[in-house]
Amino acid sequence: MSTSAEGSVTSTSMTGFTATFFLPGSNKRVTFYGKLKVLVQTFKCSNAVLRYDNDTQLTDARQLNGQIGVDNLKLTLDNGAVFEGVLDMPISPASSVSGSGNWETKTGTIMSRIPVNGSSSVSFADSSMTPTKLTGHISERLIPPLRS
Repeated sequence: MSTSAEGSVTSTSMTGFTATFFLPGSNKRVTFYGKLKVLVQTFKCSNAVLRYDNDTQLTDARQLNGQIGVDNLKLTLDNGAVFEGVLDMPISPASSVSGSGNWETKTGTIMSRIPVNGSSSVSFADSSMTPTKLTGHISERLIPPLRS
């Protein structure tokens, strides 16, 4: 894979997860909303890497398979894009997984990028100008945008 992007992969339930990445050299944030076919303990990978060849791999519905745990996460999409990284906390036993998901792309502006304890905090405002703060690349909504 010739291009990589930094981000996070976080479970949203025992079968759901969200993977969010900032594409290098652009003002795009891509998010993959995934659904696994098996139950997996909740997990978080704050410093994940997305590896891909071109932006067209980051669109549409995709199938996936891979492994989550004990210490690492590696998920490969059917078009070759890969999410991988070290889990924030180990989960045992490791699980071989398969499933599917959909990509979403937001265009906006990275307002700030500040190192925080070996991770980073990123403020991003999408095209609706709704600020989002990502600490360790995990998203939490801030105040709504000001309207004139």
